[in-house]
Amino acid sequence: MDSYGKTVRNLDGKVEISFYEYYSDELAVPSYAPADSGELDDYGKSALEKLAVSERTPDYKYAFLDGSAYPDGTCHPLGSKDGVFPLTSVNSCDKDGIFSARPVFALTYPEVREVGRILLIGDVRWKDGPIKYYLNLYVPEKSFNDCKGVFGESTERAPEEYNVIQVTQKPSPAETPLSEAGKKYYKYRIGISDVGFMDPSKQCILLGYMYPVIKVELEIAEWNRANSSAKVTFFSDDIKSVSGDSELQSMSVLEEKTDSADKLSYGITSNSCTVKILNKDNRYVRDYGILQKNRIVKPYIREKSDGAWKPLGKFFSDSWEVPANSAFITCKSYDVLYNLQKMNLCYDTPYENGSYNVETNKSAYEIYEKIFALINERRKANGIYGADIKPKIDRRLQNVTFPYVCLGFDTAWNMLQTMANASQSFIFVDRDGNVRIVQDDFNGEPVFNEDAEEKPKEKIVISPSNSFSYNLPTMSHAIVNRVKVPYFTLETEDEPKDDDEKFTIEEKDFEYDNNGNVMLNISLKNFYPHIQEIWLCFDDYFSCKEIFSLDKLTVSYNQIRIDMGKDVEGKQYIKIIPNGEEKYKQVKADTLYDEYISQKHNGISEFELQSGNMIYGRDKADQIGKKITERYGNGLSYIETEWRGSPYLELGETVTGYSRKDETTAEYECLSNDYTYNGGLKVKTKARAKKITASN
Repeated sequence: MDSYGKTVRNLDGKVEISFYEYYSDELAVPSYAPADSGELDDYGKSALEKLAVSERTPDYKYAFLDGSAYPDGTCHPLGSKDGVFPLTSVNSCDKDGIFSARPVFALTYPEVREVGRILLIGDVRWKDGPIKYYLNLYVPEKSFNDCKGVFGESTERAPEEYNVIQVTQKPSPAETPLSEAGKKYYKYRIGISDVGFMDPSKQCILLGYMYPVIKVELEIAEWNRANSSAKVTFFSDDIKSVSGDSELQSMSVLEEKTDSADKLSYGITSNSCTVKILNKDNRYVRDYGILQKNRIVKPYIREKSDGAWKPLGKFFSDSWEVPANSAFITCKSYDVLYNLQKMNLCYDTPYENGSYNVETNKSAYEIYEKIFALINERRKANGIYGADIKPKIDRRLQNVTFPYVCLGFDTAWNMLQTMANASQSFIFVDRDGNVRIVQDDFNGEPVFNEDAEEKPKEKIVISPSNSFSYNLPTMSHAIVNRVKVPYFTLETEDEPKDDDEKFTIEEKDFEYDNNGNVMLNISLKNFYPHIQEIWLCFDDYFSCKEIFSLDKLTVSYNQIRIDMGKDVEGKQYIKIIPNGEEKYKQVKADTLYDEYISQKHNGISEFELQSGNMIYGRDKADQIGKKITERYGNGLSYIETEWRGSPYLELGETVTGYSRKDETTAEYECLSNDYTYNGGLKVKTKARAKKITASN
């Protein structure tokens, strides 16, 4: 299958933007179906997919078995290939529009998510919809009192073309909690009967509060048309836009496994996407509420003769430009890793056996798992709902261990960058939006997607015939024959001085939260594998009192963060008491590991590892230097080219490169792609050879 290698190509592009009001992860998209059937059939699923493109407006009026219409040329029979009603009740209402057996449509989320509004669309062509119904909200036990009021945001959260129904009453729960998947949920029932004479086919129900729900049921009591089945085109809380053909002016996508092909570089990278789409009917101006951060942006490309859409990644909107003199708007978006640059974390030391103990002898695999657990906690604390980030971690990292885990207060991005260098790994996001952590394979065969399903791949060749520019494979910069590795050792403190353990409270160390409470950060002077006690001292140093409860303290290997509350007057010292004699100085140093044979042939080419405080001892530092120079001492050839491109070439995949110099081919691992689509496709690709170049 080499459809993208044709001389003449006819390509399509499209971009999907999901405008979730409060969420940032597509895995929180609900599934919904008639409650009596449990799930949509194939027809319903295909109809639901069509709704995303048609913006939930049927192409025609469709005839139902209610005596109101016939297939006479103005109506079409429901169930034809053009039908777009995935949710249709089995029973019809009576002549007064009342259902004796009420149809119930269930909206189920994969995990608890906050919902403040529901968009309900009936049959827009017939202006049909429910005029009396109930919303049954399933709220986790003890969560209801935490619901946030959102009345002040009502107008901003209601799309202009929808009839707005504002709920003003907080409902009472059912007396008996319901159980689902081993958890208890209370059922809250909201009755709506004031639809009146408005068009009921497009309703926006503003609930007045943000409810943490696992499921919402639409229970319909009365329809506005006699003898009609309930026809629900849409029942959810999201809005989706699909732009393609003439509505998509251009899109560009940058994806990277590492930021360099000609130089060795470990660490974390973030992918980006920019799209320019038509502001059709001024829909983005009419509802500025959708132009917010964390809207999901998914670009696609396909070859028309093939017809299969290939995703180019999953991104989250960061900025929008709506020029007054242009019919197109621009959205800049990034992958899920991007915002980790602004997220502060503390890799804390656990409190056990009466002291705070630095973690020891942990594998890189375990450390990565804990970092992402901390990231997910912080995401939820920041009001980012949806599924947790669950990285796919290279299992070989279970064999990379660290005697001391010296990660303290830092941004999540810097913490991951430190770990990537310390474990010689790459952290990036794949096309499906999954975070990948892959260790460099020093045997020469990169491991990628080892647990992914098998899927057909094109055999992709980059050659002068499909390239706009083509640099010859070279090893002039891909050589590493000197490695500088930072490491640390621990030295026992001699006679500890009192001042080493006493810290003055100064206002420059204060941080204030939104409630005016003081957060105090104390940087530790020495390395404490174990801290037994933390004391608060007043003007008289000898009047120390241990008054901090555990929930007021966050302790890491190099810093203590204390919630002081509002009253800090008279408190002047903090005293740290380590366990017994276990008080050390952290001594930092570097080692240079040289590969002299390569240096003789190629000159010195140095690589500096930025591993922070994670490499303990010179022996470990030398082992890392030796491993890297053995892999890269003779150099790896690489390709940088601008070519016609194929969306089948993903990060970590293999591409065959052709050398003009000696007319030979070799296999290369794709490290980055920079896609540009504006009717045609052009890609800048960087790739590095899988096999070591022969020594000079």
